[in-house]
Amino acid sequence: MKSNTSPNLHGGASHPRSAPRGVHLSWLFGWVAVLSLAVASCRPVPGATPLPVTPGLAQSPGTVVPTALPPTSGPHTVATSTAVSPTATATLTPTLTVQPTPSPAPTALPSPTAHAWESETLAAIDDIAKHLMNDVALAGLTLGVRQGVHPAYIRGYGLADIRARVPAQANTVYEIASLTKQFTAAAIMQLAEQGKLELDAPAARYLPELPQVAQSITVRQLLNHTSGLPRYDYLYVMLNRLEPYPPSAVLAAYEQSLTSLSFDPGSAWEYSNMGYFLLGAIIEVVSGQSYGNYMAEHVFSAAGLTSTSYCVEPPADLAQSYRVGGSAWQTIMPENLSLAFAAGGLCSTVSDLLAWQQALATGRVVTAGSYQAMTSPGTLPDGTSTYYGYGLKIGDYGGHPAIYHQGLITGFASVVAYYPDDDTMIVLLTNTQAQVDSLDDAVSLIRTRVSARP
Repeated sequence: MKSNTSPNLHGGASHPRSAPRGVHLSWLFGWVAVLSLAVASCRPVPGATPLPVTPGLAQSPGTVVPTALPPTSGPHTVATSTAVSPTATATLTPTLTVQPTPSPAPTALPSPTAHAWESETLAAIDDIAKHLMNDVALAGLTLGVRQGVHPAYIRGYGLADIRARVPAQANTVYEIASLTKQFTAAAIMQLAEQGKLELDAPAARYLPELPQVAQSITVRQLLNHTSGLPRYDYLYVMLNRLEPYPPSAVLAAYEQSLTSLSFDPGSAWEYSNMGYFLLGAIIEVVSGQSYGNYMAEHVFSAAGLTSTSYCVEPPADLAQSYRVGGSAWQTIMPENLSLAFAAGGLCSTVSDLLAWQQALATGRVVTAGSYQAMTSPGTLPDGTSTYYGYGLKIGDYGGHPAIYHQGLITGFASVVAYYPDDDTMIVLLTNTQAQVDSLDDAVSLIRTRVSARP
């Protein structure tokens, strides 16, 4: 996805039943290939020092700062020296000095030698992560795995900020895009439990300004993507993505152009970010609080999360975002997440997301009945499963039953997957714009390695 187009917030327009699948053979073969193949093909890896911004060059969404990538496959320190003309805007050619350095130490306790898993398993997880870094050219990555009562294993790879040489660590904060949806869904379920809203009531009961064509859409249909609301990605082109917008302004712009639905509400399934945007607006109306304040006071606090927030005001420790362009990482200017709002506007860490799954499943955030509803796939009138609950996908993921979701937004990609059969949770967060397929494959490989069954 290009940064000058709208964020996907994943899972896009495709049906969730098409997302679960086995490991992509092309990526798997790349993972087991010897490192020399990556060197021969000049695969980039984290470690490059950014070139200075050209003086006077305007910074805007899509404006990038090139960072040269070394033609190597292992962790390195790269020194660059470049003469830049004050008026230059052409391609900058750095001089690179590549110096091998040791791999980073794990960024969470217990150490690998003290972990309940055998050292071979931890080494295999590290190998999977390092090959993912190479094959997809990620600037930074934080990985977390928890199984049963074992302590979680969390480790960072590469850099959270190339310019400042800040490593990706266990506590690095990332934008999590559509992983936001399960948090929004939990907030809606809390309000329903309190009798403050009804899932089968029309959303227009709480948002009377909705256009006539949307008056019959229920809250439940917003939750499970059966509302028929068309995508609103074009608003990212119409509006200034660096500026904050109140939900009312975004809704007004959307509603002016909403003249028809994609299908009759409840008759079909189509992923809709606008559905979750509306859910955020409903949370504000029903609770009397802003979305960010409600989430902090009633959702994040209930789960004991310390590094998760509504990211309209980015935290100081948020990772810098990148994409790969040619032979360089390109810095992506941060966008204001008010346009993503309740559909994709949260930031979090791997450790918080591991804790979130446990809190959500054990009654600390919502009741057992609400969690069951969130993790049960819907059924269409023709009997077809939607493979989607409320903010969560449910189905075969990498060959095993799972509750999972992916996130994709400008400069960040993420995956969370919970395998209830053996109580395994895997989280991958990266600060590089990348297709989630490769992250999916890495999750599948990790799950196979840490679990007893193949």
